[in-house]
Amino acid sequence: MSFWSVIALLATTLGVDKSTIIVTQGAAARRKTIHVAGDNAALAATLQSWR
Repeated sequence: MSFWSVIALLATTLGVDKSTIIVTQGAAARRKTIHVAGDNAALAATLQSWR
């Protein structure tokens, strides 16, 4: 799966626009750290629903 496919998948799953997802570390590595801009409460609720 390509880098941009992963960004698209995350954006769809989190319900945010692709432009709100930024890679903060590891752009060329297998492991990446991302930042997702948006409503913190809504993003937290989405992540909590995955448990």
